[in-house]
Amino acid sequence: MPFRGGDTFTMKPQHSLLWFFLFLMGMGGLVLGDEGADESWWSLQPISRPEVPVVKNASWVRNPIDAFVLAKLEEKGLQPTPEASEGIIGRRLHFGLTGLPPEPGATADVDALLASSHYGERWARHWLDVARYGESNGFEYDQLRPNAWTYRDWVIDAFNEDMPYDQFVKWQIAGDVLQPDHPGAIAATGFLVCGAFDGLKPNGDKQRRIMREDEMEDIVGTVAQSFLGLTVHCARCHDHK
Repeated sequence: MPFRGGDTFTMKPQHSLLWFFLFLMGMGGLVLGDEGADESWWSLQPISRPEVPVVKNASWVRNPIDAFVLAKLEEKGLQPTPEASEGIIGRRLHFGLTGLPPEPGATADVDALLASSHYGERWARHWLDVARYGESNGFEYDQLRPNAWTYRDWVIDAFNEDMPYDQFVKWQIAGDVLQPDHPGAIAATGFLVCGAFDGLKPNGDKQRRIMREDEMEDIVGTVAQSFLGLTVHCARCHDHK
């Protein structure tokens, strides 16, 4: 894996995918265990399509989403604001898709904005927050990570290239196993080690083992929160999740 060296982060590539599958099996027991949430838990329910509400001002509705918005406005006794001008819409599109203001006189070309490299730079930052990305280790010494940019740039490129989500997920979890000869797949596994890392290694074996457990807990917890929408850090000490 990129970013961090040393024996505390040595993991054979052929073992990382096995570790992840074992982790998922354990997650099944945590989420659906006898004392935990069962399949009736609200966040484990399949997504259902709600009925589109009936509104009074039906002429304002252009799509089903409008109907939901207008229904809530009518419930509160409010009226929709006037439609924005083309210039305002264009400005919103530029800021929303690229994070940059439009050039004077520029038109709102959505396809061009999506094709801009700034699109990936704008939206990758949200995923980098999920991945707890940082270009230094944190802790008291906070050493710089000279190779952290490889994962950052991979995420940006993934957005700009419209990478399928299943590939986006698989490569970050086990790219070194699935595509061991692909530089992008290797860079993607930087997701696993983006978190804070104490570069000051303790001398005692016990302290080193504790550090290793802390590092693995960070990886497991981030994978669960990012891809499963579940927090599992407490399962390190408790079995009633």
